[in-house]
Amino acid sequence: MGSRNVLLISYSLQLFTSSSDYFVARLLIDGVEDPRFRTISAGSGFHSNSATLPVYLGDGTHSVKVQFRSVGAVTNVPYEDWEQAFVQINYL
Repeated sequence: MGSRNVLLISYSLQLFTSSSDYFVARLLIDGVEDPRFRTISAGSGFHSNSATLPVYLGDGTHSVKVQFRSVGAVTNVPYEDWEQAFVQINYL
């Protein structure tokens, strides 16, 4: 078995929407969603979603991406279903 690397991955997103909207965020590792990182908030104007968890990955190159969406929020890329966000990764 190859070696495993421990990463501490975290994200924090803030968004203001109308009071009846929702805000959902997710994290994908190598194109696959890690359900432990999914956050959903609804029913308030200001949403703050965040997650911080350790992740164990094998050797090699990996991709990590945070995406978010909301029905009523202004999008940066209107033709995309999911927006991209900043993710912080610390190698432990």
